[in-house]
Amino acid sequence: TAQTRKEKKPMEHERETNERPQPILTLLKGRNETHLEQLIKNGIKVDAVVMDPPYCSGGSTTAARAKGMVKYIKSLKRHVNLVEFGDEMDQLSYGASLLNLLLKFEELLKPPGYVFIFSDWRQIAINSIVLQMSSIRFRGVVPWNKKNCRPNKGVFKNQCEFVLWGTVDGTTPNKYADGYFEQSPAQMKD
Repeated sequence: TAQTRKEKKPMEHERETNERPQPILTLLKGRNETHLEQLIKNGIKVDAVVMDPPYCSGGSTTAARAKGMVKYIKSLKRHVNLVEFGDEMDQLSYGASLLNLLLKFEELLKPPGYVFIFSDWRQIAINSIVLQMSSIRFRGVVPWNKKNCRPNKGVFKNQCEFVLWGTVDGTTPNKYADGYFEQSPAQMKD
């Protein structure tokens, strides 16, 4: 004799829905100012902003700095999707531009509202000052050991970059994290 199984009701988490899952991470490519204005205008709130602004350290002359990303990539044909941010600002222009962005983040971020700014050693001072001038509570600096950098004869290797971070409100984050990152960056090959 054939046995019939009793239909089992699906659990809440097993039910099918027509709703699309929300993305965990969305990367917006382009100029910060454009995306920031659109997000604020549309009333969108985010958990964190991760920035890798231009280091504005690309050369000692205006002509050298104006070359922009050419110094970072060998074949522009292969990397046509990269957005040119420029590397030509002096420290004060860069600081004013960054402060303008950071002051708007309070409207954009949900508490505690994390802000992470990647920086090389030349920009730590201006990034730290500007972060403290903004409405963001400066929480610290985390080194990123890139491990495989080229040596510089007679000086220390510049194998670390840094992440300056803060939160929009004074809430102490309820998480534990390592005090450094250690990861070799992806190598661009022609």
